[in-house]
Amino acid sequence: MPGVRPHEEVAYWRDVGALDAYYDANMDTLGPEPKLHLFNPRWPILSSAYHGPAANVLRGDITDSHLGAGSQIRGATVRHSIIRREVLLEEDVVVEDSIIMDYCVLRRGARVRRAIVDRYNVIEGDARIGFDAQADRAHGRVTESGIVVVPIAPVRGDTNMYE
Repeated sequence: MPGVRPHEEVAYWRDVGALDAYYDANMDTLGPEPKLHLFNPRWPILSSAYHGPAANVLRGDITDSHLGAGSQIRGATVRHSIIRREVLLEEDVVVEDSIIMDYCVLRRGARVRRAIVDRYNVIEGDARIGFDAQADRAHGRVTESGIVVVPIAPVRGDTNMYE
């Protein structure tokens, strides 16, 4: 493929039919030398048009992560993670090695590690996901490799997730 950097795979392709494979493929886009570099103009990533606002970091510590449009970071720490569009991370939230899908809210003090949190979830303040496999199984699924999957939550009618 033209323009591929030396550290990238020449013909990157993954079957993401399993949760662990989906997680791994997303993590392949992170780091200083990702296996799949999302910012390669000669190998464009085409996605649906989204006309929301830019991500907004009021305060936070963001390292090796992607932030989706419309997301708000209000004093959170995000490490080696993917934060999709219109996600709200309140103060003292820590997200590590995780994928937080669209329209989620993580309340003050929540901790998420090695997880996929599906859309529309509200993770309550001081919640812990990815720290105790037995507790995690009570609220979702834990894959063979230990990734916690919090399933999609019902859509929250007309409530404003940013209040």
